[in-house]
Amino acid sequence: VSPISNRINAFSDSLLFFKSSYQNWNHRNRVNTEIISLLQGRNYQLGYNSYMHTQIPLKYSQNFIRDPKLVDVLVELADLDHSDTVLDIGTGDGIIARSLAKHVHKVIAIEKDSGLFLKAKENLRELKNVEVILDDIVRFKLPRSSYKVFANIPFSITAEIVKKLFEDENPPKAAHLFMQKEAALKFCGAPLANESLSSLLYKPFYDIK
Repeated sequence: VSPISNRINAFSDSLLFFKSSYQNWNHRNRVNTEIISLLQGRNYQLGYNSYMHTQIPLKYSQNFIRDPKLVDVLVELADLDHSDTVLDIGTGDGIIARSLAKHVHKVIAIEKDSGLFLKAKENLRELKNVEVILDDIVRFKLPRSSYKVFANIPFSITAEIVKKLFEDENPPKAAHLFMQKEAALKFCGAPLANESLSSLLYKPFYDIK
């Protein structure tokens, strides 16, 4: 059972950032307006062109981010340090894993699609602290040691991924998940949205914002 101190922070623009942490979040208690302010301060405009629909089978339902500057900003805001092992779920061609590798001890990048797996292996081959694995996150055995998650997850299996991470016997110390706004609101519940079965199940163990 997850500790009562866990926290989930959610904020959104054209993508939603979903945060769950075992650690003290006071030093990183950011909201969407602060992210937009930071991006604008770097003369970067967050908008539709930050994303692209990659032509892979529709059933995977995943939108890939193509702008490394956006990824770098979000990674810098995350609760990560150089001692962390971080899971990147649905790594695609490796853009998030590459950014993570500059900030953490080890990145485990998981990709189900064999074509994207090969692209990620090629793109990340020079990074010694990145391990790329061809696997399905639903069946993947999560680490038994301490780890965190930072991932742009496949939207079609959002619920399965959240359930796997937060109901595992060894859940992540922190999880930063990109997901559709509607899905995040379902997990957040009141006061951002109507309560759902998902929000009611997690609220006894997570402070959701």
